[in-house]
Amino acid sequence: MKQNNTPARRQSWREIADNSLYSFRYVLKNSKAFLFVSLLDVLTGFISPLLLALSRRAYNLLEPGGSFPPVAALLILLTASQALSFLWSRIYGQYILPKYSHRLHRRTREQLFRQAARLDLAMYDDPEFYNDFLLAMQYSGSCAAGAVSTVTSLLRCIVDISATLALLVYIDMLSMAVLCLSTALSLLITAVSNRHNFAMQRELTPISRREGYIERLYSSPEHAKELRMTLLHECADRDFELTALEHERALKRLGLRHALIGVAECLNNSLGYIAVIALTVYRYAVSGTVTIGDFSVFATANMSFREKLRALGAVWIDLPQKSREISLVRRFIDGAPEKTGSPRTTHPESEVQIAEVQEPFGQKSNGQETDSTEADISKAPETGCAVRDVAEPCCAAEKAPPFESLELRDVHFAYTQGGEVLRGISMKLGRGEKIALVGCNGAGKSTLINLIMRLYSPDSGSILYNGRPAQELEICSYRQRISTVFQSYRLFAATLAENVLADTYTDSERERVLDALHRAGFDGRLAAMKEGIHTPLTREFDEGGTCLSGGEAQKVAVARAIAADRDIIIMDEPSASLDPTAEYELNRQIADLARDKTVIFISHRLSSTRHADRIYLLDGGMIAECGTHDELMASGGKYAEMFRAQAEKYLLGEAKIVRIEKAKTS
Repeated sequence: MKQNNTPARRQSWREIADNSLYSFRYVLKNSKAFLFVSLLDVLTGFISPLLLALSRRAYNLLEPGGSFPPVAALLILLTASQALSFLWSRIYGQYILPKYSHRLHRRTREQLFRQAARLDLAMYDDPEFYNDFLLAMQYSGSCAAGAVSTVTSLLRCIVDISATLALLVYIDMLSMAVLCLSTALSLLITAVSNRHNFAMQRELTPISRREGYIERLYSSPEHAKELRMTLLHECADRDFELTALEHERALKRLGLRHALIGVAECLNNSLGYIAVIALTVYRYAVSGTVTIGDFSVFATANMSFREKLRALGAVWIDLPQKSREISLVRRFIDGAPEKTGSPRTTHPESEVQIAEVQEPFGQKSNGQETDSTEADISKAPETGCAVRDVAEPCCAAEKAPPFESLELRDVHFAYTQGGEVLRGISMKLGRGEKIALVGCNGAGKSTLINLIMRLYSPDSGSILYNGRPAQELEICSYRQRISTVFQSYRLFAATLAENVLADTYTDSERERVLDALHRAGFDGRLAAMKEGIHTPLTREFDEGGTCLSGGEAQKVAVARAIAADRDIIIMDEPSASLDPTAEYELNRQIADLARDKTVIFISHRLSSTRHADRIYLLDGGMIAECGTHDELMASGGKYAEMFRAQAEKYLLGEAKIVRIEKAKTS
């Protein structure tokens, strides 16, 4: 796998300012209360210098000639100030900040999820893009509250340090200069450490992702059988060992430098601390130029001031890192980055829907605060889309009208690696037609329907919907004209009803769900479910969930296509594991249930699609033959040759199919 080990590009201060302002606008739009509280936290920077000044005054009052009552009053004021500071830090750090940060983080992730659902599938074939996408998910909190917290922390540190610095300069200039010199060296070391940490994380991310994939192989139920019945586990073990060794080599190379940076930082801190204390003791005990109160301030401020300057430097140096994170997240929220290194151009309409969801449908906010901005990231009521695409605003283009015809003209397509998969495909289908795409494995059948669904964009040629270029139509409404039963269909960790609807269930949808399940032949299994359509499927989140057999899950997938009630139904070999008779019955059932719909059947078994109005035989990415079953058999071409060769393997099944057809016509 190609890795992206290029060092992170240095962020200009103009970019840093722009990304920081973006975060402030984002937070202002989504949570004004959080922004107000964060700015209020800046004022707490005055508390620490105030405590130092009060302590100095109290110690000076203890010298000969001083009285106790003023000292007692100062102690009460010190205690109250310290208590308020402690109380505010706990409320802000442990309640306010986590609460609003998580809320903003959630909204950012929702936008990233929806934008991910609109990406061209080809983007996932690019390892560099996928690594950046994982980092964007990881950094999604930075785009919301992270930068605002960083900037307000910066302002708070500036207020704190400025007031403390004024007090130290007033007391003793020389001791303050030594303290600042030591801290400046500490800041330089911190800057080097931060850049090293970011580069280290960027290099280790793809390695960790490969290790995580192998871990999922062993923990995923979907791979359990293959791991036990094949030698796949030996390959996985070998890959894991190689990846782990690569990880160890990277840690050895990068970790040594990291350790040396830590040693330099420790030496600087220790020597600087000792130098300031020694100088202050000398000026108090020998020269007498400082008071006991002054000494107490330097003794206290020696570590605290150094920590404040280091915190300021860390926040200041962290701004470019936060800016890089924000920039990465912005690219996915405002519009996904173009593929880098791709041999073909990604068309503006290129988008994709995520095929598998790992969380239940229909989760509510449980009464959490909402505001008007949630409308910006919530599902649009008509299109099901939410996030603006940089090249094609989802809700700005014209919506796809009811389907009448779909035409492909001289379509060519190749994946990012390898030769052309489709070459010069031209075909047209109209409303109500039942067509079949047949051919051997690898002929390009599934790729062709991916282009029809606009999951990929053709390299050349055009796709016309009702006679006009499909890319001129809004992608969300276009896809809502198509319902697909994939070969690798999935059941989600949700209720049966939500699996059928592929959406949140409401009581108003009950009849629609029951009708779809009935038409898909699921009545018998449904009757055995105690909770009916509210039965949870899979045990991902519910130990009492129901696991369906392959055939039962297939019927749920078919019911999902029926419930969608869309103009075009695509059947992409969902029954490839069935015997020819069962597959033929399934395809006939779909055709009967969708008499007024356009249905596209995809299969490499020719007998199961013989009822189609028109059959396209794909071979080597091209349409080799086209016609009805009888026409293609009469022509004696490759279709007839393949049909007879397949018929020899399941002659009994073919006889059953013929009897079924005769029974239906009688």
